Amino acid sequence: MKHSLFIFIVFFTISDKALAQQMEAVYAGGYYVIQNKVPFRKGDSIFCNSSTMPDRIVLDSTKKMIAKKVSNPFGYVYYEWKRKDGLKTFEDIVISSAAFREVVFYTDSGTIRPDQFNTNNLGEISYFKGLTNPKKRYNAFNSAKQILVQLPQHSVDSVVKRYNISKHKLLPKTEWYTAFNYYESGHLQSTGLLVKGLNDKKQMGQEKQNHSLKDQKPPSNCYTIGEWLYFDEVGKQFYKEILTELKLMR
Repeated sequence: MKHSLFIFIVFFTISDKALAQQMEAVYAGGYYVIQNKVPFRKGDSIFCNSSTMPDRIVLDSTKKMIAKKVSNPFGYVYYEWKRKDGLKTFEDIVISSAAFREVVFYTDSGTIRPDQFNTNNLGEISYFKGLTNPKKRYNAFNSAKQILVQLPQHSVDSVVKRYNISKHKLLPKTEWYTAFNYYESGHLQSTGLLVKGLNDKKQMGQEKQNHSLKDQKPPSNCYTIGEWLYFDEVGKQFYKEILTELKLMR
């Protein structure tokens, strides 16, 4: 998903100099905690509810990172790496603005998505975790690259009207999404409106004329439109783009 910036190596020993640049590591309950914005206080839970926990890095007694949580304006991403072999054991991605909560557990026995933790109130969710080799176990350095939240019909109608999109471009299988793209560090890279499978004359011309639109396979094109927000690798927004016309993604 075009966000292949390599995550800084997770299982490294953080030097004293690096710690001093962020915040002094606070020792508590056998772990070290690095937490910006809100000082860590004695008695605070180290592995607590990540929806209320500020951005935080948790180190083990050797100062190897075993947990990390980063926030963005739409939710947060939380990881844990507690296995001795370095495999990721937990990944929790929340998009609160979309009333969506995705919890995925990674183990040496495979990927587990317990239904009781996964809800979807606004439409289809597509979850991508990057390229993996199916013959090998999950690579702990891979993380979610993109989540697509499908727009409800009333939102689609509003977008079509607002941007004066020609009705002939719309097909029965055209799909509209809010896309959330992530860096491998877990920080949000960009978010905005995305539409797949619009009527493209060149592509549609290749289809057999005796097939109805309802039965045709939707074109593979993908466009962006509307407001797109872009963030740097530390989570700060640096650019906003307003697209008043459809822009083809290549």
